[in-house]
Amino acid sequence: MILIDGDRYEISQKISPDFTETKNRLRPVFEQRMPIMKLRILACMAAAFIMMSSAPAFASSCPKHMKAIDAALKTTHLDKAKLAEVKHLRMEGEAMHKAGKHDESMKSLSAAEAILGIH
Repeated sequence: MILIDGDRYEISQKISPDFTETKNRLRPVFEQRMPIMKLRILACMAAAFIMMSSAPAFASSCPKHMKAIDAALKTTHLDKAKLAEVKHLRMEGEAMHKAGKHDESMKSLSAAEAILGIH
């Protein structure tokens, strides 16, 4: 009995010393598994492509958040200290966005939105 990927295979004849007979008996097993391996590789490649191509979509959301903050600043009734903090966080977020540090930009912009009460 031979275990291959959790499947059991019975070999009814004795195994020859050089394993040629065993190799010939197991060849169809490996040939059947090749399409499955190719599908797994293709699926991994597709997933990697999707993840890499979605990064610019997240990067482009920074300007939307900046516009939302600007719109909320026109109608807000915050005290001067909170208003200054929001403006500082918004400017910091814009600077980080321009520098290509989108994660840090989103942290600053999210903090500003939280102060303003924007979701």
